[in-house]
Amino acid sequence: MVHLAKRMIRLASFGMRALFVIGIAMSLCLNGLVAQETWRRSYGGLGSDNAMSIEECESGGYILAGTTGSFGHGSSDIYLIRLNEQGDLIWSRYFGGLGADVGVGCHESNGGFVLAGTMNDAAAGDYSMTLIKTDATGALMWQVNYGGSDWDICKGVLMLPDGYLLHGISYDGQSPQGGGVAIRTDFE
Repeated sequence: MVHLAKRMIRLASFGMRALFVIGIAMSLCLNGLVAQETWRRSYGGLGSDNAMSIEECESGGYILAGTTGSFGHGSSDIYLIRLNEQGDLIWSRYFGGLGADVGVGCHESNGGFVLAGTMNDAAAGDYSMTLIKTDATGALMWQVNYGGSDWDICKGVLMLPDGYLLHGISYDGQSPQGGGVAIRTDFE
């Protein structure tokens, strides 16, 4: 009987702590101490436009990477959008060819921006990871594609002190079901 009473006290003690935590959480919500929406903006046009990555810029505002079906040359192009602190559009650029191109990541880098994604060669039917460098206004400085004659799909990019690290999935003769891939580059 004493053992059962001790067990019930422990359960009651745990229950009171849980109720206390729930009470604090409810109090915070009721007092407005949860994240409140401060602004919301939409970017793009009449086609399908997707935001895949956003980063706060040291120079102020934000840089956003994604995909646009509204602007560009193909079924979709890589989309780069520069925003001010209030989310208002400063400028937008698109990069791509006649195929389906997708932007997945962006970073402010060396006075401009670096953008990673996947480019489709519509004529050959293959996909390559791509790394794009722009100046501060989004004008293309250089672009490099990585991959073979099969499909190399970029899923993201990490900025390193001395370069970039792209990662994704590669479908080739050695990995017909897809294999993880990482590609490290220098800055230029």
